[in-house]
Amino acid sequence: LELPAGQVVRLRVLNLDNTVTYRLNLPGAEARIYALDGHPIEPRELGKEYWLGPGMRIDLAVRVPAAGQELSLRNGPMRLATLKSTATTEGAGDWPARLPRNPVAEPDLARAETLRFNFEWSAKLAGVDDKGPAKYWQINGQAWDINDKTCADRPIASLKKDGHYIFELRNMAQYLHPIHLHGLSFKVLDSNRKKIIPYFTDTYLLGKNEVARIALVADNPGIWMFHCHVIDHMETGLMAAIEVA
Repeated sequence: LELPAGQVVRLRVLNLDNTVTYRLNLPGAEARIYALDGHPIEPRELGKEYWLGPGMRIDLAVRVPAAGQELSLRNGPMRLATLKSTATTEGAGDWPARLPRNPVAEPDLARAETLRFNFEWSAKLAGVDDKGPAKYWQINGQAWDINDKTCADRPIASLKKDGHYIFELRNMAQYLHPIHLHGLSFKVLDSNRKKIIPYFTDTYLLGKNEVARIALVADNPGIWMFHCHVIDHMETGLMAAIEVA
């Protein structure tokens, strides 16, 4: 990808791999994060790397170096793309202003109800006579059956429309889970494993044995899927329905 020297360009990176978490990095670059999963944030430095789970998205602004130089967009040590600087007659570009905030309702934590969700390895081994898909994962003791079309009729939680909620997400295993909620956006509040600058999103990468809190306003009625974006986790139990009514 050829870019004009000295300019600041925006890059949108999407992890479309349904199994692999990217350790996104741009060695030697001046780069800032402007949005996560389509939700603008206060711009901040990309830093050493950003962990981008399956289905997650990130918007970056990158200052293009002097003509003839190259930047390597990487997943850990593996090159994903090469950004090549080309000569231009334009002057140096400025960092863009913060993107406008999405119209997402702010949850009131003082009156929010807290719900806990345990994401667990079920340790159920398949027998020789077992039929149907394996169920290796569960949420609050319930494993989703990918072939059972009635699973959505039994939501794991029922939320009141326009109610305010805090979800406590507890990863009880050593695997990463990019937890995604359909139909609603949520605000990531905090984690027991890392410092969080609160931000809105629709997916959170729940780390090994991590406990994180997210908050939302249930302002979109319907039956919404709540699941891990890793396809083999989802297909073997790590999915549920949440009702808003």
